[in-house]
Amino acid sequence: MEGKYIKRQLEPLLKENLEKKEVLALVGARQVGKTTLFRRLEKYLLKEKGVGKKFIFWFSFDDLSLRTNIKKDFYYLQNFIETRLALSLDDLPKRIFIFLDEAQHAPEVFDFVKVAYDRYGEKTKFLISGSASLDIRAKSAESLAGRISYFNLLPLSLEERLGGLFPSEDGSSFFENLTQGVFDDEDAKARQGRLFEERRKLERILEEMLLFGGMPAVWGKEREERFSYLKNLVTTYIDRDIKGLKEVGSVESFHFLLQVLAGELGGILNLNNLSQSASLSVNTLKKYKSIFKQTFVLNELPAKVALRKRLVKSPKIYFEDLGVANMLAGRDTPKALELAQVRGQLLENLVIKSFWAKAVNWPVPPNLFFWRDYEGHEIDLVVEKGETTVPMEITLAKGLDKRKRLNFSHFFKNFPQAKFGVLVYGGLLGKKEIEGRGIYLLPWWLWW
Repeated sequence: MEGKYIKRQLEPLLKENLEKKEVLALVGARQVGKTTLFRRLEKYLLKEKGVGKKFIFWFSFDDLSLRTNIKKDFYYLQNFIETRLALSLDDLPKRIFIFLDEAQHAPEVFDFVKVAYDRYGEKTKFLISGSASLDIRAKSAESLAGRISYFNLLPLSLEERLGGLFPSEDGSSFFENLTQGVFDDEDAKARQGRLFEERRKLERILEEMLLFGGMPAVWGKEREERFSYLKNLVTTYIDRDIKGLKEVGSVESFHFLLQVLAGELGGILNLNNLSQSASLSVNTLKKYKSIFKQTFVLNELPAKVALRKRLVKSPKIYFEDLGVANMLAGRDTPKALELAQVRGQLLENLVIKSFWAKAVNWPVPPNLFFWRDYEGHEIDLVVEKGETTVPMEITLAKGLDKRKRLNFSHFFKNFPQAKFGVLVYGGLLGKKEIEGRGIYLLPWWLWW
C-alpha cells in the first residue's frame, strides 16, 4: 500500500500563480485531489513564503451552514475575515490568501469575489476550486472576466506515477519536445539506460494503473478496497452532483449510459447506434454527454479531417479515469484485462490522458485528434501545435507490425506536412522509416 503524497505536475504552476493578482481557479473531478493540492499551497505559504497563519483563510462550500450564511448576507465572508483580523480590509497591512473550496455549490460567492478583487486589489488573493468546469466558468464569466486564471487537475498521469520514482535528470518530457517537432535521440537513449533495469517494477505500476486508474485516494488503499472506493465515488457523484439536475430526466438511464460508454472505451461515438442500445433519444444523449464532460467523467477526442477526403468524422470517447471506467464496465479483476483488445484500449486511454493532463495547462495547449479513413486505416493520436503535426500509434505489442505501418503510410499521404511519427509500444527504443519519414519507437515507460 502507498499512502504518501504523489507530487502533482500542476503544483509548480500554481505556486507561480500565487504571486499574481488574478483569481486562481482549480477545476477537476470529484476527489481528484483539488483540496489536497490547495492544502499543499497553504503549507507552502506558511513554511516557505513566511505568510502568517492569520492571513490565510479557508472556506469549504460543502458546508451547508456556510452556504446558508452567504445566501443570507452578501458580505458574510468579508465580515468573517475582518472579525478574525480585527481590522477592515481597507486597512490590510499585507496580502491575505482566501481559499474557496468546491465553490460551484455557492454561486453567490463569485459576485463577492469580484467586489473584493476590484476594491482591495493586490491585498487579496482568491483561490477557487470546483468539480464542474462549465459551472465555474459560467458563474465567473461575467463577474470575473479578465480577472481569473483557470487550471485543470486530472487523475494521476504516467508522469506523476513514474516521475517521482524515476525522475528525468533535467525534468523534460518527450511529449513537450514533440509538440515542437523535436525528438532527442540521445536523451531517449540515456533515459532508457537508466530505466531498463527497473522494467519489472514499471510493468507492475502499469498493470495497476490500467486496472485501478489514477484517482489519488486509490493509491492509499489496499488492493481489495480500491474498487469499493471507486463504486462509492460513482454513487456519490450520482447522488450529489446529478440527482436534482433538471437536465437529467432519469438518474437510472444516466447511470446506464455511463456503463454502456465504459464498455465501449475508446470507441467512435455513433449517437444513432447509441440511442438504440441505450433506449435514449439523440437529444438526451447529447445533453448527458455534455454533463459527463462538465463533471470530468469523460471527454471526446475529435476526428482529424482533410478537405474532400472520405474520413470518419465522429469523435472518440475517453474516460478521465480508467478505474472508474473499469468499475462501471465490470472489469474489476486482472483477468478482465487479459484480452489484448481491452488492454490496448486501456493503454491508449492512459497515454492520451497522461499527455492531456500536462498539455491542458500549457499557455497554448496543442490540438489533439485521432484519424481514421473509411478503409480502416487509423492513427490513435494526432498532436498539432503551430506548424507541427505528429501522428502517434499506441500499442503494447513489441514491434511495428504491418497494420501500423499501413496506418502511418496512409496518414502521411493525407497529411504531407507531418515530418515524423511516434509508436508508443512495449518494445525498446528504435527508429524505422515510412514514406521517407522517421518513425520513433518509444517504450511506453519513457512516455512522460
